[in-house]
Amino acid sequence: MSKRKKKKTGLPPGTIIFTGEKKTENIDLVLMEFGCDKTNERFFVNQMPTLEVGKENTIAWYDLRGLDNVGILESFGKTFNIHQLVLEDIANIGQRPKFEEYETGFFIVAHAFHYKALERSFQTEQISFYIGQNFLISFQ
Repeated sequence: MSKRKKKKTGLPPGTIIFTGEKKTENIDLVLMEFGCDKTNERFFVNQMPTLEVGKENTIAWYDLRGLDNVGILESFGKTFNIHQLVLEDIANIGQRPKFEEYETGFFIVAHAFHYKALERSFQTEQISFYIGQNFLISFQ
């Protein structure tokens, strides 16, 4: 049995536990707002802005890097009405690629590949997306 399974054994469904390897001390968040007549990009390191859905004719894209802070995932869940099982899947790094539809949006899990030139090898990284009315959130 892998360590990933041991951490979650016996816990109720919807329990958010980060199962990956902590790669950075920082929580990085990029907020990009797209509208018909404007584009705005803001960067946040180890701080959280006030989370809000994009306004009419505007899309808010939150790109969160660093998933080991469960409190931040819960904040996104409350603000964007993301189902508890989705939040659990985002924090569980061993997910297979998938697509799920919920009342408040769509959930997608994908894998990105990175080439490590010095090691001449590929590394994969799980990326999760939650798409709703006037917002997109990517979790890496």
